[in-house]
Amino acid sequence: MQPIFKKKQKVKIVSVDYSQKPEYLNQSGVVTESIFAGKWGQVDYMKHLPGDYYLYKVRLDKDGSEALVVEAELEPLD
Repeated sequence: MQPIFKKKQKVKIVSVDYSQKPEYLNQSGVVTESIFAGKWGQVDYMKHLPGDYYLYKVRLDKDGSEALVVEAELEPLD
């Protein structure tokens, strides 16, 4: 399983269901890093299962800070 979003890709945060950070909602930014989190945080780099996901660090356009966001909370802007 590969990350959906790539480094330097422009994205928009469209949900905060997992991150629980309402200040991130509707913010745009650039992906700076992707982190494989596995299913429910159980990381097994040799085995990818349904339900696996990635976390992304996104540098926000608004103030340059970085947000840690779950893959399902993002959509591409490119």
